[in-house]
Amino acid sequence: MDFTQFADVPVIDAHLHCKHQDRLDRILMVMERVPYARVNLLSMPDREQINHNPAVIRFKSCYPDRGYISGGLDYVQAFAHPERVEPAH
Repeated sequence: MDFTQFADVPVIDAHLHCKHQDRLDRILMVMERVPYARVNLLSMPDREQINHNPAVIRFKSCYPDRGYISGGLDYVQAFAHPERVEPAH
């Protein structure tokens, strides 16, 4: 199969984790090397800082045309009381 027809199609990475606000430059470095036109940064649950919402929001604020963000929920109660969490069926 010939994939050369897709050579000029912009690439968007739809699943990139972003945890640290002070390392946003590394995301840009990866984007330039691949090259990605845009990324979707995911905010994941985190036992130490609830989630990564501040980092993904900062990225979107600093580089509004470089990506999309998917915010995370607050799982503090689930982490604190895992016995109360019902397993998915």
